[in-house]
Formats: sequence, structure tokens, C-alpha cells
Amino acid sequence: MRRLLLALAAISWVTSIPALGGDEGPPLGPVELLYLEDCAPCHGVTGAGDGVLVYKLRTKPPDFTSGRYKFRTTAQGEPPLREDVFRSITQGVATTPMLPQAQLSEHEAWLLADYLLGLIRRPRGDDAPELLQVADAPPRTDETMSRGKGLYQQMECPRCHGDRGYGDGPSAFSQTDAQGRSIQPRDLSYRPRKTGDRVEDLYRVFVTGLAGTPMPSFGDALAERDRWALAHYVDGLGVDEYERGPLQSIGEEAVGLEIATRAAAALAARGGIRPPPE
Repeated sequence: MRRLLLALAAISWVTSIPALGGDEGPPLGPVELLYLEDCAPCHGVTGAGDGVLVYKLRTKPPDFTSGRYKFRTTAQGEPPLREDVFRSITQGVATTPMLPQAQLSEHEAWLLADYLLGLIRRPRGDDAPELLQVADAPPRTDETMSRGKGLYQQMECPRCHGDRGYGDGPSAFSQTDAQGRSIQPRDLSYRPRKTGDRVEDLYRVFVTGLAGTPMPSFGDALAERDRWALAHYVDGLGVDEYERGPLQSIGEEAVGLEIATRAAAALAARGGIRPPPE
């Protein structure tokens, strides 16, 4: 019955959420309501990436229950830090429906981050994941770019991303994610990037990989010097900006805006979650 209530809340997009619960079971908690308002339309009631709006999305939502997070600052195979999840909530993911959730207070964003981490179903070790420290990028030089170009070929990046980074390599159209859904490699020639537009962001991806996708970690395969060279070279491929549409959109932001608008209205009508008194 409780799962049925959650499903009904997600489908109705929560205009009547405060009335749900009643005599049929315990009422939904404030963080559960927050999740249903902000996340469930895309990510699903249980967080499995199977929300009611998935059919509208080119960028498919991840399965939170698997613990595989693309955008994190932890080693390959490790779950994300709270800070990683908080950052995705508050900063969003460029070109996707995942907008910065500006309707949330900082306290609410942290509560939601903890809720998402609680959805992970696989066993988690006793030790907290270790933060990956990324130093400032070394200067870009002709030697660095030449070395990076060679590494781009050596690591077989063109198989997916193409020789010029257009995402049109021979394997580009046969890629699937961990859920078996068809995905396409990133066109590296365009900005902004989902992972961030700094060289340091690319370096981090080369160390961590993108969990749940075919993009591997190069943490063990390349020395630090080579990872920086490859990051500089790939960064140099980003020479174009996405054409902006209405409201400066460059991807699927319109879908995210629709969800965020409804969620903000529900949150305003119900009242936010206040932090505990100090």
C-alpha cells in the first residue's frame, strides 16, 4: 500500500500529496514528498530511473538504487560523496532536464542528497568513500597537446568519440548503459559539458570513469602526466557552443523546467522543511 501511495503521488505530480496517507498507512515524510516532487517524475518512485516522464527524455535518468553515479569525486566502483550528490542537485547537469533545483533551500538539498544515498541497494562498506583530490591543471603547451593527441589515439577514444571528437566513431551507435539502454558518446567539440568545462573536470573523469556507461577509468592505465595531457587535448576539442533556444536552453531543460515549476508550487503551498534550531 505504501508503494502504491508513492506511485500515485508521483503520477499526480503532487498537487494532492499532503492528503495522501490517511488511514491506509503512515503518512509520507517531508523528505519523501520532496523526492516525489523534484525527482520521481524522471527517476521513478523507487529511484530506479523509471519515472513517468522517461519516455520524453533523450538523456535517460540513472538508477539511484545501483549506486552508480557518473558525476562524483570518488574512485572507480565507489559510491559518491554527499557533496557530489548535493552538487548535482544544486548545480544541475548542463544540457539535460536536470536543472539546478533553485526552489530548494540548502537544508532541503542536503536532506534530499541523504535520501538519494539511502536508496542505494547494494552493500556499502564501513569506510566512507575517499575524496579524489585534483590539483590545478599544469599549463597547456605544444608538447602537452602533441602528447595528448597521441594518447587520444592510444586509448582508443576515436572508437566512440571519433577522430575529431564529434561522437561519431565506429562504435558510437552501438553503445548501451548499465541498464541496457541505448546511449551515444559525447560530442566533445561542444560546450558546456555535463561534467563541467574546466580541464580539471576532464581529468577527474579520466580518473573516476563515468559509472554505468562504457566510459572507463584511466586511473590505472595512465600516469598522472598523461592524464593531464589527454585532458588538455580533449579540452582543446571543445571549440563550439550549443545553439541556445528559448530561455537560453541548450538541450532538454524545458522538461526539467516543467517539473521544477510544479515542484516549486507544491513546496510553496505546503511550506518548506525548516532546519532544526541551533
